[in-house]
Amino acid sequence: MSILLSTMIEGVDPSNTVLFFGSGSSVPSGAPSVAKIIERVGREFNIDTEGFSLTEVTSIAEVKKSRSELVGCLRSMFNKIHVTGALLNLPLYSWKNIYTTNYDKLVEQSYEKKNKPLSVVSSNYDFREQKYPEAAKLYKLHGCIDKDISDGNQSRIIISEADYDNTSEYREYLWDAFKHDLNSSNIVIIGYSLADPHIKEIVDRAISINNKSHSPATINLVLYTKDESRALLLERRGGEGFLW
Repeated sequence: MSILLSTMIEGVDPSNTVLFFGSGSSVPSGAPSVAKIIERVGREFNIDTEGFSLTEVTSIAEVKKSRSELVGCLRSMFNKIHVTGALLNLPLYSWKNIYTTNYDKLVEQSYEKKNKPLSVVSSNYDFREQKYPEAAKLYKLHGCIDKDISDGNQSRIIISEADYDNTSEYREYLWDAFKHDLNSSNIVIIGYSLADPHIKEIVDRAISINNKSHSPATINLVLYTKDESRALLLERRGGEGFLW
């Protein structure tokens, strides 16, 4: 059911709360929405995007031209964004851990501004190379905008179908970490629409893990689009609270 934001906040203990950010959380800081990325890639690579998902559009672009041109187009949409608003307050609290499907570095910028350590994981190699092992971790499920194989890097931005195929092991490591973090914790998912297939995957995974746990988590979603019908379906399966 829908609840007041103030009600959710009262029950949140940051040290026992996992945050999960989607694209909507970055838009106020200037990051492009999924729709804008699709439109831009479609225009620059001469692709009719009607009815196609982001993954499909970028896969077509990669085949039509090159990986480096696709990544260059993507980076041009992110190179001038700067953290603003509520994201600036993230380092003020000791969160259990943070997850995101965003490519941008806004969370990293917020921690840098407050001179707070943050351990970032955006590829398999980052699990072994932790600069701040005791700090809160930021797990980037789709990689990072400044690290890609087109630059000779071992990491890749997970944007096309081939990227998903080539990073299955990495994403399973992340879900293992997510499973561990959910034990006896709260999870707050921010910046998605319930119609977004990515949020469905995340919530489905969270609910599945939660239903098998001996110490289940509390799952809350902070959403930008009101969708009572889909919220009702998720609530019946284990979702806790929805805030519009």
